[in-house]
Amino acid sequence: MAYEPHGCQVGTLYKTQVDPYVKEHRMKKRLVVMATFLAVGLMTVCGWTQEKTSPHWYRGMIHMHSYWSDGQAFPEESLSLYKQAGYDFLCPSDHNKFQDQNDYWAEVGNKIKPESLQRFEKKFGSEGLEKKTVTEEKKVKEKAEDGSEVEKTVTVEKTLIRLKNFDELKKFMEKDGNFVLIPGYEHSGGSQNGEQVHINAVGTRCVVPLLRPATSEEMLQQNVEVLDKMLADEKTELGKETLAFTMLNHPDWRWYDVSPEELVGYPSIRFFEICNCGPSWPTVDGCWSCDQFWDVVNAYRAEKNLPLLYGVASDDTHNYDNFYKDVTTAPGGWIMVKAPELTQEAILTAMHEGDFYASTGVTLDDVLWDADTKTLTVNVTPRQNEKLTVSFITTPEGFDHTTAQMNLPKEGDRPARCVTTWSDEIGQTCATSTVEHAGDGTPGMSEVKCTLPANSLYLRAKIESDQPMPLPRKGKPEHQTAWTQAYR
Repeated sequence: MAYEPHGCQVGTLYKTQVDPYVKEHRMKKRLVVMATFLAVGLMTVCGWTQEKTSPHWYRGMIHMHSYWSDGQAFPEESLSLYKQAGYDFLCPSDHNKFQDQNDYWAEVGNKIKPESLQRFEKKFGSEGLEKKTVTEEKKVKEKAEDGSEVEKTVTVEKTLIRLKNFDELKKFMEKDGNFVLIPGYEHSGGSQNGEQVHINAVGTRCVVPLLRPATSEEMLQQNVEVLDKMLADEKTELGKETLAFTMLNHPDWRWYDVSPEELVGYPSIRFFEICNCGPSWPTVDGCWSCDQFWDVVNAYRAEKNLPLLYGVASDDTHNYDNFYKDVTTAPGGWIMVKAPELTQEAILTAMHEGDFYASTGVTLDDVLWDADTKTLTVNVTPRQNEKLTVSFITTPEGFDHTTAQMNLPKEGDRPARCVTTWSDEIGQTCATSTVEHAGDGTPGMSEVKCTLPANSLYLRAKIESDQPMPLPRKGKPEHQTAWTQAYR
């Protein structure tokens, strides 16, 4: 599918109210950038050279929705709220649709709730909204005086608002030069038996039709194939590497619909959601968690010398009410990417190299993997009165491949399911350290290390805080957590 350039007509930009905490955060970042420029300038004057720009950590979200699909916010509203929360890059990923239309109109009172429009205009103003009123005739049935039903034609008025396309949104969001908007969409839907498969395509403007075969296993296979071809064709059309990738979303939604063994054989999917903080859904005791899902896939992939799977946290945001209550606590899950600069190319390159971690609240100072010594180092500074538990997780070579089947009978809305369980040898904790700050004084950074045990397949770290999530979510981690990638 050919890449098509998209023109844009940008109207009045929206005025936004930035949270004071985020203002302070951004000011600190600007001061660091200014100091860096001054230092580089001094080095240049003195004849010194700098081989590589020092990397920075950038906060991002690559799974979110707007009125372009089933989200409950204008696209510029959803993006602006995340920017106010301190995010550096976003990928708006609406269902089966890239935001490239210039004339996509949404109806007030149907897709757009009147109260949502009022809230938007109160916060952002209405100058940038492009509205129009249309009339149409519709047939309605009314009761006549004799009690009989009669059909009549009435004229109704509708208010429509044009949704801004991606190029307009990109120009709007990146106007001050300290933000990146990445194209993408969510390739999503259910198979004929109702099992769901949702895959994000990140870094691409192309879209292919969703295929809906009989089962989730067939659906995963067929849709991975068409997505792989789509990205390969785009690369050929552009004549260069696009760095676009696919990510499996919420494999446990709705009822453990995508199993780990299904993903092992599709190494082109390098990313998945270790934690999706979107709509809550029930879990079943004894069934695999997303941590176990990750370890099963990586154990089998490492054994076959296939690329390891990387973990992402996201909000899968549809409803933005919590952002209007407190923009600093509304986000649930995100990624922190270590890159030399804030560009789409740098962010996607770093993600392909595994230079990022997923988080629901824990901030790491640094993550380092020494490929020579096979040592994973986590640098972390606990907050005031916070206790952190750092667990290093691996799977040994020659692990027990025994599996069992757990049959779940139909219960309420949940259909009958057969869920695979695996040996406890997969995903073992090989080392644990505790880092804490108690009492007065400034917390200091702690360096926690672990070397890949002999005859083991990979090593990753999970850092759990004793601090609860600001907004508890059913079926999600109870406490704030961070996950490094798996290395080998």
